[in-house]
Amino acid sequence: MTALLNNVISSEKKINEYKQELNNLGIKLVKPDVNVSLSDFSVYKQDIVFALTAIKNVGYRSSYEIVQDRLNFGKYLDIDDFLKRMNKKVDYQAAASLVKAGALDTFGYNRATLMKKVKDYYEDNRQYINNVRVALSAETGLTLKVEEVEDYSITERIQMEKEVTGTYFLKHPVQVEKEKYSYLPLQYIGRDITDSYVEVITKKEIKTKNGDYMAFLTVNDGKNDYDVTVFPSVYKYANTFIKVGEFVVMTLKKQVRNNREQYILEKFASLKNYNNFCLKNIKIIYTVIDESISQLISNYITDKSAVKGGYAT
Repeated sequence: MTALLNNVISSEKKINEYKQELNNLGIKLVKPDVNVSLSDFSVYKQDIVFALTAIKNVGYRSSYEIVQDRLNFGKYLDIDDFLKRMNKKVDYQAAASLVKAGALDTFGYNRATLMKKVKDYYEDNRQYINNVRVALSAETGLTLKVEEVEDYSITERIQMEKEVTGTYFLKHPVQVEKEKYSYLPLQYIGRDITDSYVEVITKKEIKTKNGDYMAFLTVNDGKNDYDVTVFPSVYKYANTFIKVGEFVVMTLKKQVRNNREQYILEKFASLKNYNNFCLKNIKIIYTVIDESISQLISNYITDKSAVKGGYAT
């Protein structure tokens, strides 16, 4: 599989398709790591490690320098050691992309702290940069202080991963949102009829013999990709709403043709509208209640006996 991935190293779409195949085989495509990754996709233990070259703004030259320095002089000890050894070999854009991709997580700091460290090194201290670099290279081992700051939110971190790698490693954003709305009856795709929160991966529109338009979608429910057919009767309403990269709640009906599962879109809604509909119409909610959910219940539900559950500790 590494050979296949390396053949499509510049195609986010194909990398994600192969990532799905790897998941089906029980093999993980793990995030890049400057102390493990090679320029190309490679095997590490039981996993396949994301290629440094496939990270936006890094490219072959920077990835080559990172890997060769590690092979020649050993693993990078910390963020300062990495910046010192990569002096003039990796520019700011490449270093920032390494942070966004999670490739510097190995140094033990959160990504907001690592990004601040990189910015301080390349930008804030630019007027003193020569002195800083001399200090970092001195035998005394003097380094710039790492000022720890509050990390980005999980949503921000996965968006950054997507921006520079074209995929997600921490969590799929669908899973993040489902955790926020755990009281909703959203399910993973697979049952005969499901309400599922999904990301639209691909969309292919065709014109029928009758002159109507319909579409074939690929969606991801946070775990797997699925094929979804949108017939004209629904597509005329869904056309402008369903776009690649958008997140939608879909009511899907399963059909099996030629021993292959496919799903038919019956209804769709934004997560906000679906949430409002459920809160107004669901009669009983089973949930673990914390302070935020307790407030939500107070705002939307007049009959508190309709809520079954216990308080989180």
